Amino acid sequence: MDCVEAQHTLLAPLASSDNRVAAREHVLSCALCSTSLDVDENQESLILRLQRRTDGQLLLRATLMLLAVAHVSLSVQWLLGMNSWWDPTRDAAVQHLTRDGVIALVFAVAAALSAASRRLAWFSLVPSLIAATLQVTAGIYDYNVDHTGAWFEAIHLLGVVTAVLIAFENRPRRSSVN
Repeated sequence: MDCVEAQHTLLAPLASSDNRVAAREHVLSCALCSTSLDVDENQESLILRLQRRTDGQLLLRATLMLLAVAHVSLSVQWLLGMNSWWDPTRDAAVQHLTRDGVIALVFAVAAALSAASRRLAWFSLVPSLIAATLQVTAGIYDYNVDHTGAWFEAIHLLGVVTAVLIAFENRPRRSSVN
């Protein structure tokens, strides 16, 4: 492995572990590489990579975590068959509340995982989209057969917002110039 290839392998976002080990050994043992890898340049590269990973993401991830908390606060009550803080005057069947509680729990886990890591957001996207589809379909059905009112079902828009934000977290990003 030559010097340029070793340096590119160490700075690459994706590389096999064997290539990284070989590149690290080369850089540590090669006199030319150790002098050309300036500490300030590596530190600046690391700072730029961290900024690229976090730019604009703090607000999105904080919102996802708040949505996760909201979903948990709804789902726990619904799973126990109790009306929630959303519309305590409205009465709903225990089966209805349990179904909505399970779906809200899916949203809570998906939002919390997406807030924790972008890598986990990829895995949370499909369950959140399925849960959003189920929630909207069940809400339309419940409203049309007069099981609940529109105001009672409006809380499920939180699930749609959660699914959209998880999809937004998964949007393609610019690739690095390195």
